[in-house]
Amino acid sequence: MSLPSVEEVRKRIEEIPDESIQVCYKTTYLMCARIGEIICLKYPTDLTSHPTGSKLKVTVTTYTPDLKNPKEFQTLVLTRAMKGQPTDLQTLATIQEPVAVFSVSTEKRQEWERLIGLPLRKEFEPWTQELVDYFQEHKGSDLFPFTRQEMYNTVRTVFSGLEYKIFPYKRVRKEKGEPVIDAVTKKTIKFSVPEHLKPFRNHGLRHLRNVELRDFYGLSAEERSSYGGWTLRSMIGGIGSSIDRYGEAAWRPFFPKLLQKRI
Repeated sequence: MSLPSVEEVRKRIEEIPDESIQVCYKTTYLMCARIGEIICLKYPTDLTSHPTGSKLKVTVTTYTPDLKNPKEFQTLVLTRAMKGQPTDLQTLATIQEPVAVFSVSTEKRQEWERLIGLPLRKEFEPWTQELVDYFQEHKGSDLFPFTRQEMYNTVRTVFSGLEYKIFPYKRVRKEKGEPVIDAVTKKTIKFSVPEHLKPFRNHGLRHLRNVELRDFYGLSAEERSSYGGWTLRSMIGGIGSSIDRYGEAAWRPFFPKLLQKRI
């Protein structure tokens, strides 16, 4: 998949004149979210939309490393070593990093409330504090009171002219919303979708953030699965998923990777 640059997309979002819509897209991007996980409204006639944005919450806290957690400790040491920073236990024990922990209700799996910790220091993520300020002023259905149709009309203007390449893939054939089953093999019938260009829209933000998390921050497929609300199967084509989705500290093991200077 070939995508526009992170810099170009971030620039276009920052140029949106309406504050609520701008923060809506910043939230959508940073949460690696489906637009339905951020917006709060739907038309009564829209039977396929189930927005969960009214459940969005944020908590401001301080990250102090859990040095007894093997995965967190290993990530912290490796991340700091790559930047030439001290990795001795005495130094690690003194780390105190301000963090905003966002709670996102996954639209397709609403029992899955994923927690995303973002650095509050602007050098690591210039948008986090702005989101926190907005969330503290707006709550519930007042947070982002938009429908997906309204956001689609907006995004066509914001990202006008941007496209990304979709490589060939197989897709399940459906009739009336249900998979078509081969009468002989009893397997779902799939068809090939050729390579094509797709306009960069709401879901493009999710794809781009996923790539940024992978290539700039170095998050693994498992970590991105937890972050963005994918099953691990969809991330790496595996048989199933056994990742920890529900723990209150699910964001902690990969948080040190997000402490990369952007500005």
